[in-house]
This record gives sequence, C-alpha cells and structure tokens, in this order.
Amino acid sequence: MRNLERDAEICRLYTEGETLQWCADQFKISRERIRQILIAAKVYRPTRDVGDRQAYLGVELRASVKEALQKKAKEDGVSMSRFVSDLVEGEIGGAHEDDGRGSDQGATGV
Repeated sequence: MRNLERDAEICRLYTEGETLQWCADQFKISRERIRQILIAAKVYRPTRDVGDRQAYLGVELRASVKEALQKKAKEDGVSMSRFVSDLVEGEIGGAHEDDGRGSDQGATGV
C-alpha cells in the first residue's frame, strides 16, 4: 500500500471512531506518526482525558460506551458521527422543529 493510500485509510478509520493507538498498531507505525498524518489531513480531533471517560464528539463517554457505539455503527455501515447523530435525533424526535431551526440542522443549529 502506498503512503497516500495508507494515509487516506488511516483518516477514514480515525474519523469513523478508531483511536490513534489502534491505527498505529494496524499500520505498524507510531502513534505520533498517526497524529501527524491526521493533523496534515485536518481531521485530528484531540480528546481530553477525564478519568475513565474521554471527550468524544463533545460528550464525555466511558470507553465501554464508545466501543459499543463503534460496534453498532459498523453493524449499520455508517460512521460514528452519523450513527450518534441519528441516535440523538431519534431520541429528541422533532423537538428542534419547534424552535424554528428545522429538522435537518442538528442539535447545535450549525
């Protein structure tokens, strides 16, 4: 696999929810090199450690919850972001239709 193909695959896996360490182990390169590749591609999103939780998509989750979400997203054949977005929209239903933002703008209105 050429480096450009490898880097694209690393970015895809990372944006779907895989960790730096998992990517490093799969591609047999350092975690720091993975981070550099992701930064260059402008897809790196650092998480902050808060005990046994990590900030992910702006929400602090336990590792076991994140792993369960990753598994369900893979089963559904979608990215983690899409899966969580659909899950949240399903839970709040049409709640944000009432505030004038419409149902396709998401919870942040961005």
